[in-house]
Amino acid sequence: MLGDYPFEYLKQNLENPEIIESKIHIAIILGNKLFIGFSGGFAEGVGIPGGVAVFDFFRNQWNVEWRKELIDLYITDIIPISASTVWFSSKDESEFFTFPSAIFEYGLEKNTLKSLRFSDIDAWELKRWGDFVFMVGPDGLTIYDLIKKQSQNYVWDLDINEK
Repeated sequence: MLGDYPFEYLKQNLENPEIIESKIHIAIILGNKLFIGFSGGFAEGVGIPGGVAVFDFFRNQWNVEWRKELIDLYITDIIPISASTVWFSSKDESEFFTFPSAIFEYGLEKNTLKSLRFSDIDAWELKRWGDFVFMVGPDGLTIYDLIKKQSQNYVWDLDINEK
């Protein structure tokens, strides 16, 4: 299930998961678990499924999430938020352009997944420093305060008429 090469993929294959393979894009270890983000996407109508896999070292067990809200996505980054929660960023590439990115929160204890929205700025990379999460994309930066639960957006703006 955790293959390392792409192949032509049809969404109907989800009904037969033993034939699904994807490419691993990113991995982190949080406590006793390994988190893997797949580089899925369906540019030009073919591609590989996106999703997240979690390996529990203590149980020696995989949990692979091929949820429909993840299947078209390329997981770009994963960061730990707490002992039982990770966030991951994603992008959705089509034939001619990239759709706006999404950030998801994955809860380990109840195996929950929810979409988070902090700004309209695409976030392809996530970095954590203390109580702050930095979300960086091609158009700017969002800084999220985990304690205050507030975000601040900074947009790159180049004005060739200004010095």
